[in-house]
Amino acid sequence: MIRVNQDDYAYAAGRIRAREIKLLDKSRFDRMLESPDAEEAYKVLAEAEYGMGSESTKNVLEFDALLADEMRKTYAFLSEIAPDKEVIKAFKGDMISSM
Repeated sequence: MIRVNQDDYAYAAGRIRAREIKLLDKSRFDRMLESPDAEEAYKVLAEAEYGMGSESTKNVLEFDALLADEMRKTYAFLSEIAPDKEVIKAFKGDMISSM
C-alpha cells in the first residue's frame, strides 16, 4: 500500500488549482452542446486552450486525436508534479499507458 503524506502534495495541488480555470465547466459544456455545428463546438475547446501547440488541432473531425493528446499532456503534467510517481501510475489505465 502506498503511503501519502499530504504535505508533499501542497505544490502539486497549487499547480492543479491554477489550471482548473481552463477546465470545461458547465457553461462551456452547454455552449458546446448548443453549437450549430462541429466547428463552433470546436472553438469552445480552443478557447479553453485544448490542443494548444499540437498538430491535433488542424481538423475539427479529428477531435478524438485532440482529446487523446490532451490526456497524454495531463498525465505528463501529473507525472512532473507528483512527489511519488507510483500514485499517478495507479490511476493510468491500459489505454492511457499505450498512448
